[in-house]
Amino acid sequence: MLRLLRIVALAPILLGLCETRSAVVLTFGGYSWDQANVPNTGKQLGVNDTTTRSGASFGPANDANQPRTNNITGFVESQAGANTGVGYLSRITQRKTSEAPAVLETSGTRAINVPQSANINASIIRRGIQVGWNPGTDGFARPVMTNGTGTDILIWESGDHAQPDAMMTRVRNATTLQFTDWYFFTPSEHPVTGSVLFAFAYDLSNFGLGAGAQVDLIEMANMVSTDRMSGPGTSTANGFVAQGRVRPEAGGAFSLSNPGPDPGNISPPYGVPFGNSTYDPDPLYVSVLGNLQNFAVPEPASIIAWTLIIGCGLVVAVARWKWAF
Repeated sequence: MLRLLRIVALAPILLGLCETRSAVVLTFGGYSWDQANVPNTGKQLGVNDTTTRSGASFGPANDANQPRTNNITGFVESQAGANTGVGYLSRITQRKTSEAPAVLETSGTRAINVPQSANINASIIRRGIQVGWNPGTDGFARPVMTNGTGTDILIWESGDHAQPDAMMTRVRNATTLQFTDWYFFTPSEHPVTGSVLFAFAYDLSNFGLGAGAQVDLIEMANMVSTDRMSGPGTSTANGFVAQGRVRPEAGGAFSLSNPGPDPGNISPPYGVPFGNSTYDPDPLYVSVLGNLQNFAVPEPASIIAWTLIIGCGLVVAVARWKWAF
Protein backbone atom coordinates (compact mmCIF):
# COMPACT_ATOMS: atom_id res chain seq x y z
CA MET A 1 0.00 0.00 0.00
CA LEU A 2 2.81 2.42 0.86
CA ARG A 3 4.49 1.69 -2.46
CA LEU A 4 1.19 2.35 -4.27
CA LEU A 5 0.76 5.70 -2.52
CA ARG A 6 4.30 6.68 -3.48
CA ILE A 7 3.55 5.88 -7.12
CA VAL A 8 0.35 7.95 -7.00
CA ALA A 9 2.24 10.87 -5.48
CA LEU A 10 4.87 10.69 -8.25
CA ALA A 11 2.35 10.30 -11.06
CA PRO A 12 2.19 13.99 -12.06
CA ILE A 13 5.96 14.13 -12.43
CA LEU A 14 6.15 10.80 -14.28
CA LEU A 15 3.37 11.76 -16.67
CA GLY A 16 4.51 15.34 -17.18
CA LEU A 17 1.04 16.62 -16.41
CA CYS A 18 1.95 19.37 -13.98
CA GLU A 19 0.09 22.66 -14.25
CA THR A 20 1.25 24.58 -11.20
CA ARG A 21 -0.52 27.87 -10.54
CA SER A 22 1.07 30.48 -8.34
CA ALA A 23 -0.76 31.27 -5.12
CA VAL A 24 -2.83 34.44 -5.41
CA VAL A 25 -5.30 35.23 -2.63
CA LEU A 26 -8.47 36.91 -3.88
CA THR A 27 -11.02 38.55 -1.59
CA PHE A 28 -14.64 39.53 -2.11
CA GLY A 29 -17.79 39.75 -0.02
CA GLY A 30 -15.99 38.84 3.19
CA TYR A 31 -14.53 35.64 1.70
CA SER A 32 -10.93 34.89 0.68
CA TRP A 33 -9.63 32.08 -1.49
CA ASP A 34 -6.46 31.00 -3.23
CA GLN A 35 -6.83 31.32 -6.99
CA ALA A 36 -4.70 28.19 -7.42
CA ASN A 37 -7.63 26.07 -6.20
CA VAL A 38 -10.51 27.31 -8.37
CA PRO A 39 -11.90 25.03 -11.14
CA ASN A 40 -10.25 25.24 -14.55
CA THR A 41 -12.42 23.01 -16.74
CA GLY A 42 -16.12 22.55 -17.32
CA LYS A 43 -18.96 21.63 -19.67
CA GLN A 44 -22.60 22.45 -20.33
CA LEU A 45 -25.39 20.13 -19.13
CA GLY A 46 -28.76 19.65 -20.77
CA VAL A 47 -27.90 21.31 -24.08
CA ASN A 48 -27.31 18.19 -26.14
CA ASP A 49 -28.56 15.64 -23.61
CA THR A 50 -31.72 14.78 -21.69
CA THR A 51 -30.03 12.99 -18.81
CA THR A 52 -31.74 12.68 -15.43
CA ARG A 53 -29.30 13.72 -12.70
CA SER A 54 -30.19 12.92 -9.08
CA GLY A 55 -33.88 12.97 -10.01
CA ALA A 56 -33.72 16.22 -12.03
CA SER A 57 -34.63 15.93 -15.73
CA PHE A 58 -32.39 17.97 -18.03
CA GLY A 59 -33.29 19.27 -21.46
CA PRO A 60 -35.03 19.41 -23.79
CA ALA A 61 -31.94 19.08 -25.97
CA ASN A 62 -32.32 21.81 -28.60
CA ASP A 63 -28.71 22.35 -29.68
CA ALA A 64 -28.80 25.95 -28.42
CA ASN A 65 -25.61 27.09 -26.75
CA GLN A 66 -26.10 28.78 -23.40
CA PRO A 67 -25.61 32.51 -24.04
CA ARG A 68 -23.40 34.80 -22.00
CA THR A 69 -24.15 38.06 -20.23
CA ASN A 70 -22.15 41.26 -20.65
CA ASN A 71 -18.87 41.50 -18.77
CA ILE A 72 -19.25 41.68 -14.99
CA THR A 73 -16.88 44.19 -13.39
CA GLY A 74 -16.12 45.17 -9.83
CA PHE A 75 -15.62 41.56 -8.72
CA VAL A 76 -12.04 40.19 -8.51
CA GLU A 77 -10.85 40.84 -12.08
CA SER A 78 -8.76 43.90 -11.13
CA GLN A 79 -7.14 42.46 -8.00
CA ALA A 80 -3.38 41.91 -8.11
CA GLY A 81 -2.49 38.66 -9.85
CA ALA A 82 -6.09 37.82 -10.80
CA ASN A 83 -6.29 35.35 -13.70
CA THR A 84 -9.68 35.55 -15.41
CA GLY A 85 -8.89 32.37 -17.34
CA VAL A 86 -9.77 30.22 -14.31
CA GLY A 87 -12.79 30.29 -12.03
CA TYR A 88 -14.90 32.30 -14.49
CA LEU A 89 -17.49 29.92 -15.93
CA SER A 90 -17.66 31.62 -19.34
CA ARG A 91 -13.91 31.01 -19.71
CA ILE A 92 -13.65 27.43 -18.47
CA THR A 93 -16.92 25.98 -19.81
CA GLN A 94 -16.64 24.45 -23.27
CA ARG A 95 -18.97 26.02 -25.79
CA LYS A 96 -21.12 23.67 -27.84
CA THR A 97 -18.92 21.98 -30.45
CA SER A 98 -21.34 22.73 -33.29
CA GLU A 99 -21.13 26.46 -32.60
CA ALA A 100 -18.12 28.56 -33.53
CA PRO A 101 -15.89 29.00 -31.68
CA ALA A 102 -15.87 25.43 -30.49
CA VAL A 103 -13.07 26.22 -28.06
CA LEU A 104 -13.06 28.07 -24.76
CA GLU A 105 -13.55 31.81 -24.69
CA THR A 106 -10.24 33.62 -24.44
CA SER A 107 -11.33 36.91 -22.92
CA GLY A 108 -14.05 38.52 -20.85
CA THR A 109 -15.62 38.12 -17.43
CA ARG A 110 -19.13 37.12 -18.41
CA ALA A 111 -21.72 35.02 -16.62
CA ILE A 112 -23.65 32.21 -18.31
CA ASN A 113 -27.44 32.26 -18.74
CA VAL A 114 -28.72 28.95 -17.34
CA PRO A 115 -30.92 28.75 -19.37
CA GLN A 116 -31.32 31.70 -21.73
CA SER A 117 -33.87 34.37 -20.86
CA ALA A 118 -36.01 33.53 -23.90
CA ASN A 119 -37.08 30.35 -22.13
CA ILE A 120 -38.55 32.15 -19.12
CA ASN A 121 -42.35 31.85 -18.86
CA ALA A 122 -42.18 29.33 -21.69
CA SER A 123 -42.06 25.57 -21.31
CA ILE A 124 -40.04 24.23 -18.42
CA ILE A 125 -36.41 23.73 -19.35
CA ARG A 126 -33.38 22.70 -17.29
CA ARG A 127 -29.76 23.51 -18.06
CA GLY A 128 -26.61 23.28 -15.99
CA ILE A 129 -22.83 23.48 -15.76
CA GLN A 130 -20.30 20.95 -14.50
CA VAL A 131 -16.85 22.09 -13.32
CA GLY A 132 -13.73 20.37 -12.03
CA TRP A 133 -9.96 20.38 -12.38
CA ASN A 134 -7.73 19.22 -15.21
CA PRO A 135 -5.27 16.41 -14.39
CA GLY A 136 -1.99 17.99 -13.33
CA THR A 137 -3.59 21.06 -11.73
CA ASP A 138 -1.26 22.23 -8.93
CA GLY A 139 0.91 19.18 -9.71
CA PHE A 140 -1.76 16.62 -8.81
CA ALA A 141 -2.54 13.70 -11.12
CA ARG A 142 -6.11 13.63 -9.86
CA PRO A 143 -6.89 16.91 -8.06
CA VAL A 144 -9.72 16.93 -5.54
CA MET A 145 -11.06 19.28 -2.90
CA THR A 146 -11.86 18.04 0.59
CA ASN A 147 -14.55 18.69 3.15
CA GLY A 148 -12.99 21.13 5.60
CA THR A 149 -14.43 23.26 8.37
CA GLY A 150 -17.18 25.71 7.43
CA THR A 151 -17.88 26.98 3.91
CA ASP A 152 -16.07 25.02 1.18
CA ILE A 153 -17.62 26.30 -2.08
CA LEU A 154 -19.01 29.63 -3.27
CA ILE A 155 -20.91 29.97 -6.53
CA TRP A 156 -21.25 33.63 -7.52
CA GLU A 157 -24.39 34.42 -9.53
CA SER A 158 -25.07 37.69 -11.35
CA GLY A 159 -28.46 39.30 -10.75
CA ASP A 160 -30.49 42.31 -9.76
CA HIS A 161 -30.81 43.83 -6.31
CA ALA A 162 -33.12 41.83 -4.01
CA GLN A 163 -34.05 39.42 -6.82
CA PRO A 164 -31.93 36.26 -6.71
CA ASP A 165 -32.66 33.30 -8.97
CA ALA A 166 -33.16 29.72 -7.85
CA MET A 167 -30.03 27.66 -8.49
CA MET A 168 -29.30 24.22 -7.05
CA THR A 169 -25.98 22.40 -6.64
CA ARG A 170 -24.67 18.87 -6.22
CA VAL A 171 -21.15 17.39 -5.95
CA ARG A 172 -19.49 14.07 -6.78
CA ASN A 173 -17.77 11.97 -4.15
CA ALA A 174 -14.36 11.21 -5.67
CA THR A 175 -14.10 7.91 -3.80
CA THR A 176 -17.46 6.38 -4.77
CA LEU A 177 -17.86 8.37 -8.02
CA GLN A 178 -21.48 8.94 -6.96
CA PHE A 179 -23.21 12.32 -7.01
CA THR A 180 -25.10 13.65 -4.03
CA ASP A 181 -28.68 14.92 -4.08
CA TRP A 182 -29.34 18.51 -5.19
CA TYR A 183 -29.31 21.24 -2.54
CA PHE A 184 -30.41 24.86 -2.42
CA PHE A 185 -29.54 27.49 0.18
CA THR A 186 -30.61 31.14 0.18
CA PRO A 187 -27.74 33.29 -1.20
CA SER A 188 -26.33 36.52 0.21
CA GLU A 189 -26.13 39.70 -1.88
CA HIS A 190 -22.93 41.65 -2.69
CA PRO A 191 -22.68 44.77 -4.92
CA VAL A 192 -20.54 44.99 -8.06
CA THR A 193 -20.42 47.63 -10.78
CA GLY A 194 -23.96 48.33 -11.92
CA SER A 195 -25.49 45.18 -10.44
CA VAL A 196 -25.03 42.61 -7.66
CA LEU A 197 -23.63 39.14 -7.19
CA PHE A 198 -25.37 36.52 -5.10
CA ALA A 199 -23.10 34.17 -3.16
CA PHE A 200 -24.43 30.61 -2.94
CA ALA A 201 -22.34 29.22 -0.06
CA TYR A 202 -21.96 25.49 0.61
CA ASP A 203 -20.31 23.45 3.31
CA LEU A 204 -19.65 20.01 1.82
CA SER A 205 -21.21 18.61 4.98
CA ASN A 206 -24.49 20.09 3.64
CA PHE A 207 -24.40 17.34 1.02
CA GLY A 208 -24.14 14.57 3.60
CA LEU A 209 -20.38 14.13 3.18
CA GLY A 210 -18.15 13.39 6.15
CA ALA A 211 -15.14 15.37 7.31
CA GLY A 212 -12.24 14.97 4.87
CA ALA A 213 -14.45 13.56 2.10
CA GLN A 214 -12.97 14.15 -1.37
CA VAL A 215 -14.89 15.83 -4.20
CA ASP A 216 -13.84 15.96 -7.86
CA LEU A 217 -16.84 17.52 -9.64
CA ILE A 218 -19.32 20.32 -8.89
CA GLU A 219 -22.57 20.76 -10.79
CA MET A 220 -25.06 23.62 -10.74
CA ALA A 221 -28.41 23.98 -12.49
CA ASN A 222 -31.46 26.19 -12.63
CA MET A 223 -34.50 25.17 -10.61
CA VAL A 224 -37.98 24.95 -12.14
CA SER A 225 -41.43 25.74 -10.80
CA THR A 226 -42.25 22.11 -9.98
CA ASP A 227 -39.18 21.65 -7.75
CA ARG A 228 -39.93 21.38 -4.05
CA MET A 229 -37.84 21.32 -0.89
CA SER A 230 -37.70 18.81 1.92
CA GLY A 231 -39.97 20.19 4.64
CA PRO A 232 -41.04 21.47 6.94
CA GLY A 233 -41.32 24.90 5.41
CA THR A 234 -41.88 28.36 6.83
CA SER A 235 -44.80 30.61 5.88
CA THR A 236 -43.49 33.92 4.46
CA ALA A 237 -44.57 36.69 2.10
CA ASN A 238 -43.19 34.43 -0.62
CA GLY A 239 -45.29 31.46 0.42
CA PHE A 240 -44.12 28.30 2.16
CA VAL A 241 -40.35 28.07 1.71
CA ALA A 242 -37.34 26.11 2.99
CA GLN A 243 -33.65 25.54 2.40
CA GLY A 244 -31.72 22.28 2.07
CA ARG A 245 -32.37 19.19 -0.02
CA VAL A 246 -34.25 19.66 -3.29
CA ARG A 247 -36.98 17.27 -4.42
CA PRO A 248 -36.80 17.80 -8.19
CA GLU A 249 -40.12 18.02 -10.01
CA ALA A 250 -42.09 16.81 -6.97
CA GLY A 251 -44.89 19.27 -7.83
CA GLY A 252 -48.02 19.92 -5.83
CA ALA A 253 -49.34 22.96 -3.98
CA PHE A 254 -46.89 24.82 -1.76
CA SER A 255 -47.49 23.94 1.88
CA LEU A 256 -45.80 23.40 5.22
CA SER A 257 -44.80 19.87 4.17
CA ASN A 258 -44.23 20.74 0.51
CA PRO A 259 -42.35 24.07 0.46
CA GLY A 260 -40.53 25.79 -2.36
CA PRO A 261 -36.97 27.22 -2.31
CA ASP A 262 -36.48 30.23 -0.01
CA PRO A 263 -35.45 33.34 -2.01
CA GLY A 264 -34.86 35.39 1.12
CA ASN A 265 -35.95 39.00 1.55
CA ILE A 266 -36.73 39.78 -2.07
CA SER A 267 -38.36 43.09 -2.93
CA PRO A 268 -41.14 43.26 -3.83
CA PRO A 269 -42.25 39.83 -2.55
CA TYR A 270 -43.23 37.43 -5.31
CA GLY A 271 -46.10 35.88 -3.37
CA VAL A 272 -44.72 32.47 -4.35
CA PRO A 273 -41.21 31.11 -3.67
CA PHE A 274 -39.94 32.25 -7.10
CA GLY A 275 -41.71 33.66 -10.14
CA ASN A 276 -41.99 32.17 -13.65
CA SER A 277 -42.09 28.54 -14.71
CA THR A 278 -38.37 28.31 -15.39
CA TYR A 279 -35.78 30.23 -13.37
CA ASP A 280 -32.70 31.66 -15.05
CA PRO A 281 -29.65 32.04 -12.79
CA ASP A 282 -26.53 33.56 -14.33
CA PRO A 283 -23.57 31.86 -12.58
CA LEU A 284 -20.30 33.75 -12.98
CA TYR A 285 -17.52 32.16 -10.92
CA VAL A 286 -16.77 29.28 -8.54
CA SER A 287 -14.54 29.82 -5.49
CA VAL A 288 -13.00 26.93 -3.54
CA LEU A 289 -11.99 28.02 -0.05
CA GLY A 290 -9.79 25.04 0.83
CA ASN A 291 -6.66 23.67 -0.80
CA LEU A 292 -6.63 21.04 -3.50
CA GLN A 293 -4.85 17.75 -2.90
CA ASN A 294 -4.17 14.59 -4.86
CA PHE A 295 -6.85 11.94 -4.59
CA ALA A 296 -5.95 9.63 -1.71
CA VAL A 297 -6.93 5.99 -2.07
CA PRO A 298 -8.88 5.04 1.08
CA GLU A 299 -7.77 1.97 2.96
CA PRO A 300 -10.15 -0.91 2.16
CA ALA A 301 -12.61 -1.55 4.96
CA SER A 302 -11.67 -5.21 4.94
CA ILE A 303 -8.05 -4.43 5.75
CA ILE A 304 -9.09 -2.18 8.60
CA ALA A 305 -11.49 -4.83 9.89
CA TRP A 306 -8.89 -7.58 9.78
CA THR A 307 -6.41 -5.29 11.51
CA LEU A 308 -8.88 -4.80 14.35
CA ILE A 309 -9.64 -8.52 14.55
CA ILE A 310 -5.97 -9.51 14.60
CA GLY A 311 -5.22 -6.75 17.12
CA CYS A 312 -7.98 -7.92 19.44
CA GLY A 313 -6.79 -11.51 19.04
CA LEU A 314 -3.27 -10.57 20.09
CA VAL A 315 -4.59 -8.73 23.14
CA VAL A 316 -6.60 -11.78 24.20
CA ALA A 317 -3.65 -14.13 23.59
CA VAL A 318 -1.28 -11.97 25.64
CA ALA A 319 -3.82 -11.73 28.45
CA ARG A 320 -4.23 -15.50 28.53
CA TRP A 321 -0.45 -16.02 28.49
CA LYS A 322 -0.05 -13.67 31.46
CA TRP A 323 -2.90 -15.41 33.29
CA ALA A 324 -1.25 -18.82 32.75
CA PHE A 325 1.90 -17.61 34.49
